[in-house]
Amino acid sequence: MADEQIRQGLLQAGWQANDVNEAMMSVPVFGYPQTQPKPKVMMPKSLAIIFITISVAVAGYFAGAYYASKLQNFPLWPFEAPAEPVPSFTPRPRPLINSGQLDISSWQTYHNEEYGFEVKYPSDWGFSKQESFNEPAFVISRDESRLAILPKAGMDYGPPFEDPVVSEITVAGRKAELTRWINIGENGELKLYHFIEIPKAWGNIHRLDLLAVNENDLKILDQILSTFKFIE
Repeated sequence: MADEQIRQGLLQAGWQANDVNEAMMSVPVFGYPQTQPKPKVMMPKSLAIIFITISVAVAGYFAGAYYASKLQNFPLWPFEAPAEPVPSFTPRPRPLINSGQLDISSWQTYHNEEYGFEVKYPSDWGFSKQESFNEPAFVISRDESRLAILPKAGMDYGPPFEDPVVSEITVAGRKAELTRWINIGENGELKLYHFIEIPKAWGNIHRLDLLAVNENDLKILDQILSTFKFIE
């Protein structure tokens, strides 16, 4: 039944208009009682401005403190303790065995009358006389590094595949051709020396064979070679 029909029926029944209106206001709509909406509570404009100002200031402080602590290591960021610097350890470089000339006063001397040469070598390096292809070989060695003195060659094992560097130098006062391969092992080298002016009692096929598998051994072997000399 519509509201107007209810109203007319009540007026015909003798109700006063004011009573009818008051009764109609309390009648439920769709099964739910009608209620007046609550008035909205509005924050005063001055309080809203103060709240916004404080919020912006706090946000700006934390943002600035965070980036300052990251960029300049300032202790402004309250939620992150400044990281303590981690002490760095720089290992001392391993000293090279030969930073210049070695003290050779305690070195042993090998003297060979037959082929007319002499050479010195450290006591912690070994010396051996060998034969290779029925030819003599005088070898000063430690582990894989060595200086082989081959008056009539022998000990052929094949050179590296890389192209060598060839130059002319002087060894023990005689001109010699040096064939050199670098980067053998750990900064080592392979050097083959052939004398242009052939020493007495040496064959046309001869050489000094220097193989160093690391940088330290190369320096020692170069020092050993510097003590090599011919004797009359």
